[in-house]
Amino acid sequence: MRCWFGYLLGVLTIPACSLLTVAVLAKAGRGRVSERHIEGLYKAVDDRLLPECRSDGFRPGEGIYRLGDYGAVTVDQWDQAMEQSGAPKDFALAYMLIGNGDLSCGELSRIPVADWTSELTRLLDDSDLEYVYYTEADEEGCA
Repeated sequence: MRCWFGYLLGVLTIPACSLLTVAVLAKAGRGRVSERHIEGLYKAVDDRLLPECRSDGFRPGEGIYRLGDYGAVTVDQWDQAMEQSGAPKDFALAYMLIGNGDLSCGELSRIPVADWTSELTRLLDDSDLEYVYYTEADEEGCA
């Protein structure tokens, strides 16, 4: 796994593949995630999710994530894409906000790591969630 992403802490960059995660940085109460890292994570998740998108073939009532005009993916596909990309758990919130145009990678990089969960949750609550959102397949298994 190539580790060209990094968390920016002042002048220190820590590779994403190290044991430090956003949660550890939050516990320390300082630090921000660099814009470059967020862009890389967003692209890595996109690269995993978009080829899996479809508009039908789901189980009726199955939980799915809608990804705009691309279609939808199952919750398992969503979770696997987040995990395989090396994204921290909170990144699913960031991915939805970026995908809905509510927040840019640059704006997200200015949120202190310690505030990520609360701030992203607040922003998500205020979002219209027009393009990227959780829903359920209809009775025919369509998105």
